[in-house]
Order: sequence, then C-alpha cells, then structure tokens
Amino acid sequence: MKTAILYHNNRCGKSRAALLALQEKGYEVRIRYYLEQPLSQKELIALLKKLQVPAASIVRTKEAHFKSLGDTKQFKELDWIRALVQNPILLERPIIELSSKAWIARRPEALSIL
Repeated sequence: MKTAILYHNNRCGKSRAALLALQEKGYEVRIRYYLEQPLSQKELIALLKKLQVPAASIVRTKEAHFKSLGDTKQFKELDWIRALVQNPILLERPIIELSSKAWIARRPEALSIL
C-alpha cells in the first residue's frame, strides 16, 4: 500500500478534501496534526527540500498571527524557518508528503497528481 503523510488541520475544508482524496486513491495516510505536533526545525528543513520551495512561500501571510512577526521585509530563510517552527499556525496547508516529494494541495488540481 502507498503511504502519504498529510500535514493536516481538521478545521480546514481543503485539508479534509486532501485527506479524502488520499484515502480514495488507496493511500495509507499518516496524519500529522501540525498544530498539536509542530515540526522541528530539522523536520521543516527536510520538508522544504521535498517541496523545493523557500520557507517564505509556505507562510500564511493572511493569518492574523502573521502580524505578530513584525516587519518581515528583512527576513532571511532561517528567520522564516524559525517563525514557522515557533508559530505552526502560519504553515500553509494541506501539505502532502510522499517518500520522494511533497506539495501544497490547496487547489483541487494539486490532488490530481496522486
């Protein structure tokens, strides 16, 4: 059976849709409730490598908590990583991780690659 990790927030409709799509495609889904089980810095860096994106691109800037970061114009990669580790609510969702790759599955077409 194929296995996938889903970085999941059950309150998010897009995250619930990703879970359903994975299950319908026959994946064994390991759910990571990232708000209750925040990623460590090491885990986040490994995930970013699979996503092939910089940390800033997976930050939910419209999240109310984003304002608490202050002026982010001068943030470097490590600043964004620290912000995400310390504030998991800012992590974009849902993220699907397979053994060799990962992607953000917010749009329905992102689920079609399963």
